[in-house]
Amino acid sequence: MSDSKAKAQPQPSVFVPADVDTTAYEKRLQQIKKDLKSIASLGTRYERNVARREVWRDNELLLMDLEDAKVVEEAKTDSKWQKENQELRDQLTIEPVEVAKTPLSSVLEKLRYLALLIWFFGGLWIIFLSSPLRWCHPALRRLGIPNDFLPIDIMTKIHAKGLIKCTGVIPSVQGAEEREYPPAQPYLTMFAHPSNLDPIVLLGTSPVIHKAIGKQSLFLTPIIGWAMRFAMGSVPVDRGSLKKAKQQLDRLKISMQRWGRCLMISPEGTRQPQGQLQPFKKGPFHLQHDLNCAISPVIHFGPFELWPRSRKLSAPGHVIIRYLPLYYPKKGADHNQVRRSLRRYMLEESCKDTPKDAGQPLSDSETIQAYVFLVFVFIFGIVELWGTYSLGCLMFHGWSVLAICIFLSAAFVGLELAVFYGLSLPTSGDIIDRLTGHTPAAVKEI
Repeated sequence: MSDSKAKAQPQPSVFVPADVDTTAYEKRLQQIKKDLKSIASLGTRYERNVARREVWRDNELLLMDLEDAKVVEEAKTDSKWQKENQELRDQLTIEPVEVAKTPLSSVLEKLRYLALLIWFFGGLWIIFLSSPLRWCHPALRRLGIPNDFLPIDIMTKIHAKGLIKCTGVIPSVQGAEEREYPPAQPYLTMFAHPSNLDPIVLLGTSPVIHKAIGKQSLFLTPIIGWAMRFAMGSVPVDRGSLKKAKQQLDRLKISMQRWGRCLMISPEGTRQPQGQLQPFKKGPFHLQHDLNCAISPVIHFGPFELWPRSRKLSAPGHVIIRYLPLYYPKKGADHNQVRRSLRRYMLEESCKDTPKDAGQPLSDSETIQAYVFLVFVFIFGIVELWGTYSLGCLMFHGWSVLAICIFLSAAFVGLELAVFYGLSLPTSGDIIDRLTGHTPAAVKEI
């Protein structure tokens, strides 16, 4: 009887707050609140945003120190400290650039939006149609052509640079000149993700062509999913099945090791409404631990000011992308230690030497150049539609464009569904090896 009562009693929480002196933490919190009140008195948007980033850094580091001291438990929201942290967060949203609302500006914004759609989908369609070129990559490597200069790599770079121009953004790069290129070993690029501009700017400015991972349902999307899988070599991850996800990540690991490819991922998981560096998810650091590779931290200045979540399209302006030195986790550190250590490092770096032109509007001459490119994009769209129609009529003996699109969509969505439910497709490297009878050498650890 006594045993059954004991079992019925609620078990104590695994986390028990430590009996520590919080006086120093209270002083830091009061200073953060004092600094927060002084932001409104600053004269310019640049100064206010610099102050917001510094207060955000201090506030987040305070919470992380409290977690390290076991005063609060990570990822919980029921303590006094975490409630204070959340209240302060809501007041530290980065101030976006103001966009003049005039009839002319509205028309120009719609033109940029249309050009972005044309370049995005049109470019991916061409890349997808060029996917057989990827089968040549292994052979071209054996002829001495390195990564980043292979056909699909060049097309991916051109596509990303065009997307940057369609958004009206002019990026400036810092720190890339200090990187070894080509990299001696593949690394995992982890970038701050306050805006839709971040991955576009990263792909368009990095000297290294990155591979990407995404949720498996994304690969069912016509054109986008086709280009990502069959041409760019991106890897779908089944979040609903741990077993499948592990198999897919193991395949990705082999690909990185064998072909020396770098991978990009946002440790925050998604864009955040404040435009500030959010807590990191654990998944990317499990992957880094399995790959046992260096991390390339990247921070941006200006993307949120130009393209916050509340805005349909970015405002034209300047963006700075800063490549920090490669980060090598300490030997023996587990994935949680690496995750927290890297976030501390990126929080500190996000407040150093904030560029004054980040998030600033374009000059008149830069604006003219930006809209001249849009004319080229519209011409590109017309030529592509005509070319697709002509090629479709030639190949399908007069079928309508709609019929061709339905046929291709049905074929490739069906293929993706087969992959989704267990079909394992060979990679382009596997195909080349089978055709040539080549046996790949043993894969070395990164």
